Amino acid sequence: MHSLLRFKFLLALLFGMGFAHATDGLLPLDAGTYVVASYTPCEEAPLAGVTSFDGASFVGPHDSDCQTTILEQHGADYRVSVRCKALGDGTPTVPKPFVEGVRIKTRTSFVLAHDDAEMEFALCPAFH
Repeated sequence: MHSLLRFKFLLALLFGMGFAHATDGLLPLDAGTYVVASYTPCEEAPLAGVTSFDGASFVGPHDSDCQTTILEQHGADYRVSVRCKALGDGTPTVPKPFVEGVRIKTRTSFVLAHDDAEMEFALCPAFH
């Protein structure tokens, strides 16, 4: 009886954590700087092939104050909306969201899909 109660408690805790994660709207990626996976060494990637993930949102090298919202999720595939309120120099801009697909490969790599193009990104801890 006691083990059955413990099992039900653990099951409820796991379900609760799963739902909390889904409602948080967080992608299962480690925070850091990601570069196009084909660039080696990654720390020499051009800014055009760089994006950062702060644990909640993607931010490009010329963006600031960005919010990423998960619109849909199917397994490891997400459809997200990214909206930035300012350019990289802090100049305010009218927030114009763009929608893209994100396929999580691992906690440190993902594929970004926009229109008909796909690009794989990998975490690059050495990038500064």
